[in-house]
Amino acid sequence: MKKLSKIFESIWSDMQDRGAGDMIKREDDINLLDGEGFAEYLKKLYKNVDTPFKIFIDVENVITVPILKSTKGQLICVHYDCTNNIVYGRYDFLYYQDPDLFEKLRKDYKTFMLKKSFATYVRFEPRVGEFSNEFFIEIIDFYLENCDVDLKKILVKNVNESIWSDMQDRGTGDKIKEEDSIDRFEKNQLMDYLRDTYEPLGGTFISGVSKSIYIPFDKPLKKTWAEQCVCIVFDDSKKDITKLKLFGIDSNKLADIKNILNDFYIEYARSGGVVTLTPKTGKLTNSICVDVLDKMLEIAQKPYYRKQ
Repeated sequence: MKKLSKIFESIWSDMQDRGAGDMIKREDDINLLDGEGFAEYLKKLYKNVDTPFKIFIDVENVITVPILKSTKGQLICVHYDCTNNIVYGRYDFLYYQDPDLFEKLRKDYKTFMLKKSFATYVRFEPRVGEFSNEFFIEIIDFYLENCDVDLKKILVKNVNESIWSDMQDRGTGDKIKEEDSIDRFEKNQLMDYLRDTYEPLGGTFISGVSKSIYIPFDKPLKKTWAEQCVCIVFDDSKKDITKLKLFGIDSNKLADIKNILNDFYIEYARSGGVVTLTPKTGKLTNSICVDVLDKMLEIAQKPYYRKQ
């Protein structure tokens, strides 16, 4: 199976072939992507809105795509086991939240009950044709097109920009990378950037409360403490950063932090293990905070995120 970098190489030959009048289908490449490459493709094809949950692939090579949200806050997702070619969704969430969608799926696709981790799922297979990455996209789109109007869509298709146009723009110098301009982001834009840039590996998700962004990055160091966390605090306008803190840091971890963050003045409060970071030169910026997060993930025993 190909990784996304290999697919990018084929985009240029695809463009050349199209220019010469030879048509190559995109699906021919999409179906050759391995799990990680296909997950990256899906993140370009779709965008999650109004939820901290994003498309991700776990250590077992299973892609999870949150699609809908019920009035009670339950997430309706579809999963793709890329190793065993299995597409499935949680049965009870789907059946009880949108029985009409469930029946439409049963009508259009082969369905089977699947037991996993003390829960029941429904497995989907095509009625005709072979199983492929494209089939998983078909299932995602089916959910979006046939769901109950009372369910909130938390996934949208990126219709204005695709992998292919993105690559073309970068090739001509028209595309500005997000990381080149993150210091211009206000609080909510930075939070979106973090959710799009860091792949969750387990643990608590990135959240925003009032003027702050909380990014848990490692397991608790003490039983009575919360997870280790980076906290970015903005001013009332939510445009400028006023404080950068680390929570859940004990004295042993503090020694490591002092070694790798020697460009900061460091204040430490033992109660709750709170570290306040102040740059020795200049002011706090989004890129400085992101750099601190990267360094915390590097020394984490059980990192909660991986930079994509």
